[in-house]
Amino acid sequence: MASRTINLFLFSLPIILSFLCQSAFADSHGKKHSPFEFLNHLQGCHKGEKVKGIHELKKYLEKFGYLNYDISANQTHANDDDFDELLESALKTY
Repeated sequence: MASRTINLFLFSLPIILSFLCQSAFADSHGKKHSPFEFLNHLQGCHKGEKVKGIHELKKYLEKFGYLNYDISANQTHANDDDFDELLESALKTY
């Protein structure tokens, strides 16, 4: 019985989360927004480029543990919009 309850919960969890995310990112006009819209203009960026908005991507990846400039010898790019090797590695891991 307990395993059926757990299976039902695990099956319904993605549906519940999807509904919550959709309703949480609607504006006052009912238009849905993705929480990842800030990344749209970064599509196609490559290592070595400097593109406005990469710093926000770095903060996002750092928040969830994919990126850590504190343990890197190259801490100079932690707060800029440079697409460096550490960011490339974090994106591959993500």
